[in-house]
Amino acid sequence: MRRALRSPGRSVRDEEPDRQARCGAAGGPAAQAARSTRFTLGGAMKRRTLLAASLALPFAAPCVVRAQQWPTRPIRLIVPYAPGATGDIAGRLYGEELGKSLGQSVVVDNKTGAGGTIAMAELARAPADGHTLGVVAQGLLVYNLGLYKSPGYDPFKDLVLLSVNFSVANVLILHPSNPAKTVADVIEQARAKNGEFTFSSGGIGTSHHMSGVLLELRSGVKMTHVPYRATPAGIQAVVNGEVAMGMFNMPTVVSLIRAGKLKAIAVTSERRQELFPELPTMIESGVKDFVVDTWLGFGAPIG
Repeated sequence: MRRALRSPGRSVRDEEPDRQARCGAAGGPAAQAARSTRFTLGGAMKRRTLLAASLALPFAAPCVVRAQQWPTRPIRLIVPYAPGATGDIAGRLYGEELGKSLGQSVVVDNKTGAGGTIAMAELARAPADGHTLGVVAQGLLVYNLGLYKSPGYDPFKDLVLLSVNFSVANVLILHPSNPAKTVADVIEQARAKNGEFTFSSGGIGTSHHMSGVLLELRSGVKMTHVPYRATPAGIQAVVNGEVAMGMFNMPTVVSLIRAGKLKAIAVTSERRQELFPELPTMIESGVKDFVVDTWLGFGAPIG
């Protein structure tokens, strides 16, 4: 998916060597260990202290904090997602442990709307003193460059990626009353609707949005995207039957699936997930070259 949507000649990965040269700690062992972490409910709770401690290392790197003492006041953590979204859950989880490790409070500031551009623009304008951090994801640093003419920030010039801490797959969900049992059934429903089959997301540029777009590209069917301001609202729209389908981050829909309020059809990861081993992947379901894993991490104003 990243290959299909990336702007020609521009890649966050291409920028990484330069970033590592400017900020060695961000590309060091702590960041490498964080990149290998997979986010799962329960597993993250057991590992959060260790991961938060590793997260503190790039935050304290000289390229981010040049003062001898840091932090000298509470740290503001800008979260571009509403309470209950995956990025919010993870931000609070890591923020709590980071605060314990540093002996200073971490205050979560939810800034939603406009596909996360409001939050990222505010992060980019913040002083580069290590007291303002942000939750980041590929949608914010990659997809938005192609979706918004003027997002209000340039991730290549304004922000530094401190760490990539975990990744999550999406789950294709339907209302329990929908008779579809497979991805092929869903595609046939969408084809019969001739563009009126709806899918929700937590906003333009989210992985939920891009998953729907990728399904359109791979299946050749046209659907109607219904973006909501926040992830929980987009999920609730599927629960209420306001839209036909959604493809949301697994941590945000696990409880609803288990409670029977949503029907899960497939996962977007390359392999099956431990939480729902019975669910096939999109590729196993017959949709070629369909892998969507959302990575999330932390960033700061460059300086």
